[in-house]
Amino acid sequence: MITNKVVANGVVGFVFFALFTILVETYDKHPQYLKISTFLWSAPLFFLFMIFITKSSGRDVLLSFTKHALLGTALSIFIFSFTLLISRQPMYVIIGSNVLLIAYAIYTYFTEEMYNI
Repeated sequence: MITNKVVANGVVGFVFFALFTILVETYDKHPQYLKISTFLWSAPLFFLFMIFITKSSGRDVLLSFTKHALLGTALSIFIFSFTLLISRQPMYVIIGSNVLLIAYAIYTYFTEEMYNI
């Protein structure tokens, strides 16, 4: 059911992603904007936005969300590190490897029912 809360959260999320897209588009002229926005997106702002969305559901929801965010962050750190290690490879190898690793991680998350943690 679409409520005012869902619409408000959608608008805020749209603004974040629209701003990120604008900063990506300005990379040629101002590469530091992309770097700054990537830092803010990857850690503090996105997490803060998600806490904002879950705040009204209580502490248990917040703790559950944070545990699974930590799992996802650990996976992201692994993927980021792996990408840096293979950064001299052709783009199709980098993208293909990332797709395979992420697909395997998602498959494992669901087959091992890690969502019950």
